Amino acid sequence: MQKIIDKHIHVWNFDKAAYAWLDANTSIQNRTYHIEEIEKERNAAGVTEGVVVQAVNNLEDTNWMLEVVANIDWIKGVVAGYHE
Repeated sequence: MQKIIDKHIHVWNFDKAAYAWLDANTSIQNRTYHIEEIEKERNAAGVTEGVVVQAVNNLEDTNWMLEVVANIDWIKGVVAGYHE
């Protein structure tokens, strides 16, 4: 089976972290995005593996991403970091 890897997946949750770059943003980006939302498109595209990339530089977002992907077997990596 051929692997197709989506190497740049974002999820965010306003109940878990602050996303200052979305303050006053009126686009479709200004809402919580859950990993489950991409299942239909992921399956249709044949994506077999993925890497979640941090949406904001804060520890709350990092912790939430790690919680989200802990039990998702097709996610193979997380790109995250926190610095002041």
